Amino acid sequence: MAYEDFSDASWVEVDSASDIVKTDTDTITVTTMANTAVSWVYKDYGADHFGDFEHLIDVNLTAASVTPTNGPIVIIWGFSNDNTKLTNTDKTAGSEGVSVFLFQTTTNPYPCRVYLRQHSGPVSDYVTLASIPVQLYLTIARNGTTYTCDIYSDASRETLITDGDLTIEGATTAYRYLQVVGSKEATGTETLSCVIENLDIQEAAPPAPTGPQDCDNPGRIALNTTNYGNELYVQTTNYGNELRQHSTCS
Repeated sequence: MAYEDFSDASWVEVDSASDIVKTDTDTITVTTMANTAVSWVYKDYGADHFGDFEHLIDVNLTAASVTPTNGPIVIIWGFSNDNTKLTNTDKTAGSEGVSVFLFQTTTNPYPCRVYLRQHSGPVSDYVTLASIPVQLYLTIARNGTTYTCDIYSDASRETLITDGDLTIEGATTAYRYLQVVGSKEATGTETLSCVIENLDIQEAAPPAPTGPQDCDNPGRIALNTTNYGNELYVQTTNYGNELRQHSTCS
């Protein structure tokens, strides 16, 4: 697995209330993020980067308000094509993108939920969690118009939580921006706390050249060869168990 490095400058952080801490290269801690916060963390992957996909991400929902009257929300994963619409309020008002977010209900005993939502519409599915704190392991995917969020109780992603297979039908929009934090941006002092980590977007890096480069054609492998009639001689040197092909660039 190759986790995204949140310490890299390409992950842009806006934190109006100092609720967000990048506690490790692959971990973000959100502490008592209030409804009024205007905060997010996102990265620009380039226009139309995300079509069909499968992403893995882990979240530990650690705490929520005791008796909320305005249900707090924290986005833990989301897409957008407008990097000025990354809070839940802005995404909903602008019918912008897709997200997975944590939400605490306002009805006693005030359970928390995980939502999968396309903000245009909106179109949503959710699961109500049995209790908190709780550690969850998410697999979020799109195939054509179908978005899914499977929520597991184990890191090996073998045991779904009860009703933890969320599904919605949405648009085939290709997205540019990927976010891992987004606040609600609304009234109320209610808060949520969570730890978001181990984002794996499962995109393989292009393979690196496996031998000397052809200086005039970067990325190609150059071999020293000599033609003796019908015999082609390749100049190599054996270093232990490694066979090296000789090439010189000037």
